[in-house]
Amino acid sequence: MTTAAQVIAVARSQLGYVESGDNQTKYWAELDPELQGSPWCAGFVSWVFKHAGMTLPNMGKSYGFVYCPNAVAYAYAHGLFSASGHYAPGDIVLYGPGGSEHTEIIVSDDGTTMVTIGGNTGNGRSANNGGVYQNNRAHDDWVYGVLQTSKLLRLAPTPPTPPIPPVSKVKKMSIIQSVTGAIYVTDGFSKRHIQSMLEVQELLKVAGQTAVVHCSRVTIDNLTTVGPA
Repeated sequence: MTTAAQVIAVARSQLGYVESGDNQTKYWAELDPELQGSPWCAGFVSWVFKHAGMTLPNMGKSYGFVYCPNAVAYAYAHGLFSASGHYAPGDIVLYGPGGSEHTEIIVSDDGTTMVTIGGNTGNGRSANNGGVYQNNRAHDDWVYGVLQTSKLLRLAPTPPTPPIPPVSKVKKMSIIQSVTGAIYVTDGFSKRHIQSMLEVQELLKVAGQTAVVHCSRVTIDNLTTVGPA
């Protein structure tokens, strides 16, 4: 299951990246080459979630979104929009009127200042500059709200854990007969003498045997007797 910490780690790994030309980036090259030259803040966010192991829901694109209002619409439609002013790591923050201008990923938020990482930005309040930066953002009127992807991260399905097979004593159990004719049940370490043929038949079924295995006196004598001899 992808965690907010994984999302933030991927975002941090991109700090210092600078576009190679006017909105020419490796993010568009991977996600949507036809969009080279377009603003890439949403493309960066989508790329980060993909590389953290959780592709965002389709918000206009199979890999997430490129148009910020689509993320706002998705958040409202799925009960994931918040303008509470106190957001969780991994949330996608949206800026400007209707959340239409810019988007970044929340690293932390103390209710007064958000630490964010975003692409197509710069130092300070910037919605269309050429790099990946970490910024301290005030809770001011530029902040429209967030898509609470932190909830999607928590709700992402966890692959089922394969059950651990129980330790089976049945597979280790054998019904053996010594050269003297005595019949024993053994787990390979100890033996118990069986006198009733009815019990022999029942134990054969449990052990998955069709017949009693004949065994030498030396092997029988090397086993420790438990229970009635």
